[in-house]
Amino acid sequence: MQSTERDRLLMQLHHFQLPKLADYGLIEYNSSLQLISYIEEPRVEALLQSESIAGNGDKKDNGDD
Repeated sequence: MQSTERDRLLMQLHHFQLPKLADYGLIEYNSSLQLISYIEEPRVEALLQSESIAGNGDKKDNGDD
């Protein structure tokens, strides 16, 4: 990734995406300290769990049973 692309991505995250996620209550974001904390949200957790379960069918058995 080139520096200008990286800078553009960081600006997009800092000014738009992270504040939006904070507005929805999915994260806490301190822009001055650039700290992000995930807030456990039941609907997101359910989605992540369903994706995890669905994804297990597609993975090859790695013998960790």
